[in-house]
Amino acid sequence: MKSEVVIITGSGKGIGRAIAEKCADNGMNVVVVDIDENLAINTADEISRRYNVKTLAIKTDVSNEDNVKSMVKRVLDEFGDIYALVNNAGIIRLGKPFEEVENEEWNTVFKVNLMGVVNCCKAVLPTLKNNKKGKIVNMSSLSAYTGGMAVTPAYAASKAAIMSVTRSIAKQVAHLKINVNSVAPGLIDTEGASICNYKPKQVPLNELGTPENIADAVYFLLSDSASHITGTTLDVNGGMLMK
Repeated sequence: MKSEVVIITGSGKGIGRAIAEKCADNGMNVVVVDIDENLAINTADEISRRYNVKTLAIKTDVSNEDNVKSMVKRVLDEFGDIYALVNNAGIIRLGKPFEEVENEEWNTVFKVNLMGVVNCCKAVLPTLKNNKKGKIVNMSSLSAYTGGMAVTPAYAASKAAIMSVTRSIAKQVAHLKINVNSVAPGLIDTEGASICNYKPKQVPLNELGTPENIADAVYFLLSDSASHITGTTLDVNGGMLMK
């Protein structure tokens, strides 16, 4: 997979950064997309130095379609091609009684978590279709199945919608050898999830997942080893959901 270009949204830190490092460690050139420009630049610089690959940092609000189109255009201007997209950017909200979740929160969460995926896929797909190859991995969540533990119903619903969108796109582009899948993390030990106060004892394996656990799963789906897998969700939850 040497020199292939991958765009990873929300990759300034946490799971997104771990995915970026995993891809770079396997020779991929990495586009670090984050709404925090300084974070994106610092992460891209560090990855470039550590793994000797080309990187590009782009500040992007994935919920803004024009922002996303500009980001993809810049990637194509810089690299000339795109091989893969990882839609990792998202926001999390703590749970509360259903009737107390304001419509504004539903709109905000769906605008980032779901429409961010939609915007990025729409912007990248013309290139992948033209190449008749490529990979897309969308970040869902265990909460898509369970309705959430510590998170708001809006968050859980947005992650369930991502699974559905993943299958829809996968069905449309499978004949072009474009693989579209999702990953559903369980309780992961990240700065963003610290507000949820997850405990290892909640997980059958008796440990919280790590960003690197998720990065391994994402990279597998990006690799040639997953060439015959599309339209599915890879669950990484330490046994919290067995099926």
